[in-house]
Amino acid sequence: MLAGGRVGLAILRDAGLDWWPSRPRQAAMLEIAAGLARSHAEAIAQAAGEAAPLCDGLAAVAARVPSGTAVVLATGMDSPGAAFANIATDLMCRNPFEVLLVQDAVETAPPRARLTARIGHALIRGRFGPSGTAAFLTDRGIAVRVVRADAAEVLPA
Repeated sequence: MLAGGRVGLAILRDAGLDWWPSRPRQAAMLEIAAGLARSHAEAIAQAAGEAAPLCDGLAAVAARVPSGTAVVLATGMDSPGAAFANIATDLMCRNPFEVLLVQDAVETAPPRARLTARIGHALIRGRFGPSGTAAFLTDRGIAVRVVRADAAEVLPA
């Protein structure tokens, strides 16, 4: 920001897209920080439901950002949608694109023990396996960095 950079924000929500266009200066960053805090509080207050596919929101962002604008997507990839890889590939043809893949300890270091879970009326025994999401992204040429939900993350400037 101090070196003349610009920053914008898109928050993809089931209800639609919240958009702060790219602008310079600290005031823009403060607005974005406030928007993130407000959106986080609203998401926590909402009842969990069926998530809209991430590909829909990514397509809306791709349609708005100018060529050459770096796009960083922070997500858990819980509901990417069938067209996610295609939309990301199209976006990467004109914009630097990186996924910050937010994962918890069960995804990054799953417990070895066999667990029992109730699914409906049935008891199912099984084990957690490592998440294959990072490999899915990498195999499609999408830059990915795993961000542990339970650890501090320092992003390079």
